[in-house]
Amino acid sequence: MSLEGLTAKDLIDPAWFPTYQLQVNVLWQQLVQLNSNIQMIEKIEQFPFHLFNTDKNAWQMIKNALIESTVLLTWRIVYDDDKKVLTLKKLKVGTQKHIHESFKSS
Repeated sequence: MSLEGLTAKDLIDPAWFPTYQLQVNVLWQQLVQLNSNIQMIEKIEQFPFHLFNTDKNAWQMIKNALIESTVLLTWRIVYDDDKKVLTLKKLKVGTQKHIHESFKSS
């Protein structure tokens, strides 16, 4: 059976689909935050502080805080084993449990 053209809604048990959507949204928001952190770190790194007579220490502290936040966020999304925390793997496993029977052998 071809899965081409099918959406998640077609494959997942309708009773569990709202949970799936909620979990995808939670992880999506965390990935957006992760991406924003990385972009801000890059902007701070590229900013020409030497053009201003300013103390770069404050920006260094902000950059360090963003790096720490990025590492912790990555850990939470990928590795966290706390039962209360949603990870990509937990989303995958949960989704696999709720795929329509007709698609499980595909």
